[in-house]
Amino acid sequence: MEEYKITLMDGREIDGILKSEQPKEVKSDEIKLDTTGQYLTFGKRKPRIPAEEIVRRAERQYYHHLFTENARFLLANAERIFSDSRMFLAPVRVQNGLAYIGTSGFWRPTIGVYLEWWLNHQEAAVDKNGNLVWYISGSPLSGRNCCSSVNPEGKQVEIALQTKFSAVWRSFIDVNNRYTEAKQRCEAYTLEEVLVMLHGEDYKCRIVELKHEMIEMVMDWERKDLQSTYNNLLNKTHKLILNNRKIILGHHREEIMEFYKGYAVREEEIKVLEKAYVTSHNELKKQLRDGTLQGDYHVLLAEAAREYKTRKRVQSDL
Repeated sequence: MEEYKITLMDGREIDGILKSEQPKEVKSDEIKLDTTGQYLTFGKRKPRIPAEEIVRRAERQYYHHLFTENARFLLANAERIFSDSRMFLAPVRVQNGLAYIGTSGFWRPTIGVYLEWWLNHQEAAVDKNGNLVWYISGSPLSGRNCCSSVNPEGKQVEIALQTKFSAVWRSFIDVNNRYTEAKQRCEAYTLEEVLVMLHGEDYKCRIVELKHEMIEMVMDWERKDLQSTYNNLLNKTHKLILNNRKIILGHHREEIMEFYKGYAVREEEIKVLEKAYVTSHNELKKQLRDGTLQGDYHVLLAEAAREYKTRKRVQSDL
């Protein structure tokens, strides 16, 4: 049976377990210009179906958090991982990439690749705060980037690079490309399998829990995005309604001014009637108290108020 040796950066060799079915050819992972349209786009992308997008985002966040919350734990178990090629070659589902270049050079990084990078390129792989760099993304031309680190508590944090961005991605690609052939020809565990072997069987519960947490988190993001979109549309609608009202008012300005003048005249007339009604009301109340009232109080009061209330009602209905 063919033997396959994997030489690590410190010179030691570990036995690679060859897959039963070997690839016809080993694909290169050299840096090249992106041709997928994802990292060098000239037109609009076809939008994804919302449900598919939620599932995709939840899965991506699950693998990111599964890796980052165990980064220090994996580093502490580096020697055990370096002694088992299937652990060493276990893929980490983190897709790094660069503008214009895309994912070439970053294909299928493994636990071993990250461990060797963290241990052998600390100036690039560890930031100023001592946090491990786990996500690489940015422009190879400008150096602008949105990389991310993970702190000792396993939380993803903003990076504080202690070197140029080019040193970060170049050193990572150098380590990753050492194992391009081995990743294609040899057997490998999954990240979940490695973590269960290192933590113990009980860690399977945490894996299930994390999956649900990530679905809930992404659903909450989606809800907030929809709420924000709704609020923006609502604000735009209110502005459009106000602008529309201004346009309508401007278009009918002369009619409105004519109506207002007539309305103001009628208001003054109603005030005179109101004053007369109040005077009559007070007089009727006085006569009722004095016992000098000639007739029914309520009938007389209704008669005194008739014209005032009728005019006021008509004015309100206009």
